[in-house]
Amino acid sequence: MIKNCFTNFIKVVKVLHDTIIWLQVSKDVTICGQDYYVGCVYLPPVSSNYYKMYECDIFYELINCVEKYSTESSKVFLLGDMNARTAIGNDFIKHDSLYGSIFDDFNHIFNYMSDNNLPVRRNPDQGTNEYGTKLLNLCRSTGLRIVNGRHKDGTANDFTFVVRMSGMSVV
Repeated sequence: MIKNCFTNFIKVVKVLHDTIIWLQVSKDVTICGQDYYVGCVYLPPVSSNYYKMYECDIFYELINCVEKYSTESSKVFLLGDMNARTAIGNDFIKHDSLYGSIFDDFNHIFNYMSDNNLPVRRNPDQGTNEYGTKLLNLCRSTGLRIVNGRHKDGTANDFTFVVRMSGMSVV
């Protein structure tokens, strides 16, 4: 799963149910001098038999891990298929910039960066679902951001799921 040249720098720290694998990337190979925690995620659709096999809320388990690893490092990443349809919902709190001298006086304490300069996220899928709402809430509460559809030139990604009878979506 991990290339030989990286085995000394990347380790599996947790496997949840068989749908989430957490990796720790050593600060020895990162540019910021901190460990990175990477969650490799597959969340089965809520209506699927695969989801029903689990006797827990897998998304809740994901949230707990994000919280845990965020206390150990400010560098937490999620990637994979979360079956989360978010349309163009905000993954950040609008108008959240600290104002003038308040920012200058307290930014060293909070190390807070406003989302004012973040490229607009474009998404051709205007549908939402339960996981999408949960993902947007997770992003707003933790500072994680959705990268899909954020391009400097303002273009959108294409649909990632296309089935003639079921429709199309970006998940």
